[in-house]
Amino acid sequence: MAKEKADKVHVHRIEFQQKERELLETAMTAYSVNRVSTPIIALLSDVSAMSLLVAGYVSYKYGEAGLEFLKDKYEDTVELYNDAYTITKSVTPIIADSANILGVSVLDIFNLIVPDSFEIGKYDGLV
Repeated sequence: MAKEKADKVHVHRIEFQQKERELLETAMTAYSVNRVSTPIIALLSDVSAMSLLVAGYVSYKYGEAGLEFLKDKYEDTVELYNDAYTITKSVTPIIADSANILGVSVLDIFNLIVPDSFEIGKYDGLV
């Protein structure tokens, strides 16, 4: 069966007073804030996103000073490494000659300093 064609048109109109308009406006504002704040809260609760934001802020705020500090620390570390390398290189022949005089190999001396059973956290001293 076919549906009959409508012969009358009814218009329904809803009117709000000032108080209802204020309540609807407050509800719409709360809904909008919720739609915006939910992704922001999710972003702030993520550790990697938060660290990226903090790193961005710190680099913006202290960029030049931070880079200069890191550069100085890197140069100090390289200088310390080069000094240790030079000292080790100059002391190695002395240790080797002393070991040859005593009839002990350099590997035996090394094993006295760092035993084969050395494991992190389980070493109490020399063997």
